[in-house]
Amino acid sequence: MYQIAAFPYRVDWPIDGSKSLVTTGEQFEGMLRHLQANQVRIFDHETTGLQWFKDDYSCGLGLGVFDSTSPSGVRSWYVPYRHQTGEGQLDIETIRDPMRRLFAEPDAVWIAHNFKFDEHMNRREGWHIGGRRYCTQMAARLYDENKPVALKKRAYLDLGHYWASEWEKRLDEEVNRLAKARKMKKTDYMATYGYCEVAIDLCGFYCCYDVDFTGQLFSLYERWGLSSHFPRVWNNEMQLIHTLCDMEEYGCLIDVDYVQYLKAETGKVIDRLSGMIEPMFRGSTFNPGSDADLRSFLYEHLMIPATTRTKKNQPSVEADVLAAFAHLHPAIPLIMEWREADKIRTTWTDSILKKLDHNGVLHGSLQNEGTTSGRLSSSSPNLQNFANENDDRAVRLTGRHIEDGGHDPWSIRRAFIARKRPDGVVIPRVILDYEQIELKALAYYTKDPIMTDAFLKGEDIHQRTQVEVGAILGGGPAPRRLAKITAFGLSYCMSAKGLSRQAKIPEDEAERFMEAFFGRYSSISNYREAFWAKVRFEGCQFANMFGRPRRVPGLTSDDNKIRKSSERQSFGALIQGTAAQLTKESLVRIHKWLRETGYPAVLVSTVHDEIWIDCDPSCLTVVVPKVKQLMEDYPEFAPIPITASADYIDTNWAEKKKLPL
Repeated sequence: MYQIAAFPYRVDWPIDGSKSLVTTGEQFEGMLRHLQANQVRIFDHETTGLQWFKDDYSCGLGLGVFDSTSPSGVRSWYVPYRHQTGEGQLDIETIRDPMRRLFAEPDAVWIAHNFKFDEHMNRREGWHIGGRRYCTQMAARLYDENKPVALKKRAYLDLGHYWASEWEKRLDEEVNRLAKARKMKKTDYMATYGYCEVAIDLCGFYCCYDVDFTGQLFSLYERWGLSSHFPRVWNNEMQLIHTLCDMEEYGCLIDVDYVQYLKAETGKVIDRLSGMIEPMFRGSTFNPGSDADLRSFLYEHLMIPATTRTKKNQPSVEADVLAAFAHLHPAIPLIMEWREADKIRTTWTDSILKKLDHNGVLHGSLQNEGTTSGRLSSSSPNLQNFANENDDRAVRLTGRHIEDGGHDPWSIRRAFIARKRPDGVVIPRVILDYEQIELKALAYYTKDPIMTDAFLKGEDIHQRTQVEVGAILGGGPAPRRLAKITAFGLSYCMSAKGLSRQAKIPEDEAERFMEAFFGRYSSISNYREAFWAKVRFEGCQFANMFGRPRRVPGLTSDDNKIRKSSERQSFGALIQGTAAQLTKESLVRIHKWLRETGYPAVLVSTVHDEIWIDCDPSCLTVVVPKVKQLMEDYPEFAPIPITASADYIDTNWAEKKKLPL
């Protein structure tokens, strides 16, 4: 139980009522009258933790409206109901129905920062948004995507509140004190208790400031007309909140026994390899997972020239670099295998197991404002960066290639399994994948005649590249791997050095291939130069075909390295951002259609250009063609045809099969 006497801060609630604590029925009714009189409202949950899908709940709710009599223009309240402090607070059951009716009002506009998380917490209480959504975190990204989107950061950077983090620091000090009293690490304490043991005065005042900052950011962004200035992107992003909420709540069923087995097996490999590596470094401490230790071993002890560097100008220790050095010392292959096993265990098995609910369902987090280009992001686990089945590992550990019947024994995809109906019938998961969408976006912008012709004829663009570039080089078809790597590297302006690393060929050979490639596809290089010139002329900012803005101030830098990096960023944002927005719009279209029709089919997830749907066998022949149509119906890409292929699984993701359409 919280010890009030130990709380070192005095909270002086303002006498003008601009920030108020609501702990009685009379105060609650007064707050409701203010909220009901205003259709534009702000809300923010304080919680017992972040696992809304498992055991965490809201312990209090911050609410606000715009009020010209308030010094900041926002009037806010904090309603506590699940604090474990022994202080007076409201009973959640008493306020549940009034709040349910308030959130359900169809004409209201609800504002929140990181709206999706607060909506998940709302749904835990049975409170569903009936009106429109406005996420100031998403608005912050559109206002200036080069700044961090955290609320206190934007209160400081966009509103000028240099003191914005003051109450967060006080709250943090109190959490540290409470964690110490329970003899827990802060992270473990927060995962278990969140803010429910924090004094209501402190937590409430902190929350009211969050509501206040959120309202002020809304006012700023709307003075700039942000939502109307980027209408297509904005409207889709706000609808996407609802879509992603539903997808995350449905989640992915996981083979928990397999994940636990995989964790144990990789743990055994790590222990075995550690025992082999340690004697090779007798007399010194060496951690195979430490980049610093590995960098010191490679570049100081072995004196290997640092030919590849990171963005921070550190010598690289990436897997492909290690592979090039594997013959120089017997420890290096062992370190590579150790790091591979450790990545499977920590990045995947541990992350998956932490995000499971009590039914073995993984509820990932897809962030629609997580990247500057507009791509969805994800973390712990990263649902946007699944590794393919590893053929090298299959051969090493099972003795056969995957195409010859071997399998990747450390496959993460094998953990994602199909659901079953209550009667035992398998519900197939349909995976619809945009075909070469980034290359098609590239063809749309550059108007390259060869690419456009190939897509109009339905040709294999890589096969055509093999033949035509091979002819320029004076021989037969070029290797398909080279053609694919080069084509897919176009969206981020891959260099000859990058092609050399990825294709594992000498750099001079990569340069010859790229010279021949761009000689054949000259429209691409011409367009890039013209694009960069135009963006520089227009103040180092541009928008893609959907209207998403991107600002790249480094394009006019005198530093050649910064300027070249900015060129890659801007072109990547154009191509990859276009592909990402296409997927986002399709998610919203599909979600809306499924809700309207009521077919027993559910959006599950998305991985880059793929969209996953669990579809009851009874309606497969109706749902799949319609979803495919919704994904392909983008006439603005004309004459480039947008197409999607379909696979399905009825066991696990590693065993997906082609779905005939």
